[in-house]
Amino acid sequence: MAACLRIAGMSANDSVIMVVDDERDFLQLTQKLLERHGYRVDARTRAPSWRELLHIDPAVILMVVILDGENGADVCRAIKSHKRLAGLPIILISGHGEDRLQKEVSHCHANGYLTKPIGRVLLLQLADHFVRQHERAGGLHGAPPVASPPEKTSPKARPHQNPAAPYENEISPLESSHGMRARAEKEEGSET
Repeated sequence: MAACLRIAGMSANDSVIMVVDDERDFLQLTQKLLERHGYRVDARTRAPSWRELLHIDPAVILMVVILDGENGADVCRAIKSHKRLAGLPIILISGHGEDRLQKEVSHCHANGYLTKPIGRVLLLQLADHFVRQHERAGGLHGAPPVASPPEKTSPKARPHQNPAAPYENEISPLESSHGMRARAEKEEGSET
């Protein structure tokens, strides 16, 4: 459903969505999509420094795991270890296997992950969620810091729950990134 999407004519906000990917086509398409829906975007092919992050104050960073010459998970870990940036939401992106990505997310304390290709509706819902969270908190990385990694889960816990679905109370949690793509594609078809 398009309830989470921004409506044309809404007032612009100051929140920035940072997208970090060395694949220029993905970066440009993501930037155009987000900007077309009223979001401010900082698109870059290299990881930001902590000084840049403090200056820009993004609502969320969408960052690819494998950057040219850098490891996105290592960058995420470094950002999360900075006292003033620990609460900055980071979503890791990859075209690789979901199991490996889940381990990276857990290891670097990212807030979630997405696998490519990313559905348009899902991307806009994530943007809306994190921008609203950022605005409610008054900016300045107001999102609560990520808690330490959870204790080992019981065998009854769902092993493939995707931590990128931050709206557990707003929409039903999605079991895998493949499910996210399928749901997003279904929603995209119903928007016309």
